[in-house]
Amino acid sequence: MIKYIVKKRKITLVFFIMLILFGIVSALQLPKQLMPDIVIKTATVTTTYPGATPELMEQTVTKVLEQKIKEVTNLDTISSTSSNGVSSIIIQALPAADAKDTWSELRRKVQDAEGELPADANTPIVNDNLTQTFVQSFALYGKTKEDIYALSDLMNTWRDQLRSVPGITDVAIKGIPDQQVRVDADMAKLKQYNISWESVMQAIQSENNRVPTGDIARIS
Repeated sequence: MIKYIVKKRKITLVFFIMLILFGIVSALQLPKQLMPDIVIKTATVTTTYPGATPELMEQTVTKVLEQKIKEVTNLDTISSTSSNGVSSIIIQALPAADAKDTWSELRRKVQDAEGELPADANTPIVNDNLTQTFVQSFALYGKTKEDIYALSDLMNTWRDQLRSVPGITDVAIKGIPDQQVRVDADMAKLKQYNISWESVMQAIQSENNRVPTGDIARIS
């Protein structure tokens, strides 16, 4: 065979040229897509529980969610990590699974498990778009709620600084207790001064409205 190729060099050269041309034509005819669709078969479930130890996260959050997630069909593997105040579960679907149906079922199962989680735990976040994925968390502690509120400005500053780091798409702050204002009114006093409860409510709401005090003019 080798002797025949050596003797018929011209035929061999033409054959290889035809192969190269065929390859070029085939490559040019291949369908192209500027932004090809990428089907990701991995999803994450992240839950925050401010102040919880890793052991508490494992028992009251991670295991509860894992039991429900195991009911989802077409799953390959489930792995989890429990740290201070954060539970992270990584779910891998089977290669033949329909990603859209699988992740829709995953969300339903996670939603079913929410009622069994601790009251202070935040709503689990299901992320099947791993182009934006949870990477790291930092927990801040305080002895009282007032201590946590005092750290709000510092956390907002850190968030703005971290967002400016290349490669970071977003930074979220979670777990700050909601603030409420309670107004106790002496109805007898209000009646004595002929003040209606609606007037009190309007006065309180008006305090939250920012009204411009005037215009600023530059004098040269």
